[in-house]
Amino acid sequence: MGVGTLYRHFADKRALLAAIIGRRFEEMTTLARTADATEDPWTAFETLLYGYLESAQADAAFRFALLGPEEPRWNDIAAEKTDFSAITERVVQRAVRAGCLREDFHAEDFILITRGAMANMTGTGDWRRHVALLLDGIRHRQR
Repeated sequence: MGVGTLYRHFADKRALLAAIIGRRFEEMTTLARTADATEDPWTAFETLLYGYLESAQADAAFRFALLGPEEPRWNDIAAEKTDFSAITERVVQRAVRAGCLREDFHAEDFILITRGAMANMTGTGDWRRHVALLLDGIRHRQR
């Protein structure tokens, strides 16, 4: 695709990044709904987390759009972001209330985990080890 074609469809690079993220968020929201319908709170959380990351692993443009130096136009994809965020909040809160996640874990922490894992998505698959270590740290432990 040429630059001219690109700019006929997107006002600027930030609009393109928003479109890339918006498309993926639509798919992620479907995944989040599946996780939300899972009975076990920990399984629901892991389903959402690993599903999100496995989808991101296959989409370098999505990872670059989220992790790159330019901030996308979030207002262009507010509906997609809101839907995904609301479901993520429910899944996280259910896991916290069930005692599966640390009491101080929040949906915003989900973003920290996914961004850290995406930054480690290399050919060696180091992101899975990264996530395993994080999950061990955030899972609630009975004393």
